[in-house]
Amino acid sequence: MALLAELVEENPNLAVSAFTNIEEALNQVLPGSDVHARYRDAEEIGLAMLVGTTTQISYNPLAHPGPEPSFKIDNQDRRSGAWEPLPQNSEFLDGRVTNLGRFVFFAFAKTENMRITGMASSYDPHRLAITPGRVGLAGGRRLFGSFVSLSGLWEVHDHLVSGTYATEVARVAAEVQEPTTTDDFAEYFERAFAEINELLEGVAAADLGHGDVGKLLSLIDHLPYPR
Repeated sequence: MALLAELVEENPNLAVSAFTNIEEALNQVLPGSDVHARYRDAEEIGLAMLVGTTTQISYNPLAHPGPEPSFKIDNQDRRSGAWEPLPQNSEFLDGRVTNLGRFVFFAFAKTENMRITGMASSYDPHRLAITPGRVGLAGGRRLFGSFVSLSGLWEVHDHLVSGTYATEVARVAAEVQEPTTTDDFAEYFERAFAEINELLEGVAAADLGHGDVGKLLSLIDHLPYPR
């Protein structure tokens, strides 16, 4: 199978369609839900995705000129209310100004952490790397020979959805399946998020330690794909 970065370059309409169906499904399922505290009062969900090669020199979003991945997309125009800057984001900026929306910034920063560590996930089990332009939160993954990173959700959900996106693009591009519909994705995410909450065994997500997040990531990698 071709590298994911090649697939999104060769099939840009498929890459956009997969993101759109996933984004719409998440905005059906998550606003006002109790699967995580961050969604309870949310009216809409912001989301940013990028796919890039593993050989690029840098993905640091503070670099000038900025890095250009094989594909990047977000829903800032459609869900502008979810993209308001937060004061705590400043620690990632080192006093600099960037015109990237905050979720795009974090998607790049997760990818940069993978590039630096050489690991298959932006999550580093040994340390929570938080430095300007680099972040060790989950959501970035090396899949199908490429980097795919998502930001906008709780990091555990980011990890699940980035894998879902990569698998969707790879399977549809290889004509293994028809594109998954928004409704099918919505049903899948409802089930998957409920299963993740069951794995928490009554512990609030906010109370999880860094190591606990890693254990959770390894468990959800075995959740079945939408179909």
